[in-house]
Amino acid sequence: MGAVGHHAAGGRVAGAPAASAHPLPPRARAGAVGPGRDAGDVHPPRLRPPVHPGDQRLRVLLAPVCTLPPRPVGWFDGPVDGVTGGAADFERQKRYAAFPAVYNVTGQPALSVPLWWTPEGLPIGTMLVGRPAEETTLLSLAAQLEESRPWAHRHPATW
Repeated sequence: MGAVGHHAAGGRVAGAPAASAHPLPPRARAGAVGPGRDAGDVHPPRLRPPVHPGDQRLRVLLAPVCTLPPRPVGWFDGPVDGVTGGAADFERQKRYAAFPAVYNVTGQPALSVPLWWTPEGLPIGTMLVGRPAEETTLLSLAAQLEESRPWAHRHPATW
């Protein structure tokens, strides 16, 4: 488990990073803080999950999955702001799927359900984010949403 996920689960990161045949870049090495140091003490505001476990007011956060409707095949391959190649692809991915990234880092449970569709019949993802270690809340809510708005029978016309 990574340091961030480990901290979100209430654990500690012990020891220095293991030696590697591939040296870490300076930004990555900056995170090595020594034996027994609590990862949350390094950069507390950046490592705390957005839906903090102590915030009892929120059980589930609702957010879009993507910033745009589903994109056509090949959309990620073109230039972005005059840049092509891997950097352009990554930039387009960041712009398109900006919302889920933070939960990949914090390790919070999150899932996507297709509650809406474009006029062409393509699914629009709705992301549900829960508190750390509360996957059952999300799965229960997703099951209730699927019961009220079934989606298993829906397929885009292009299938």
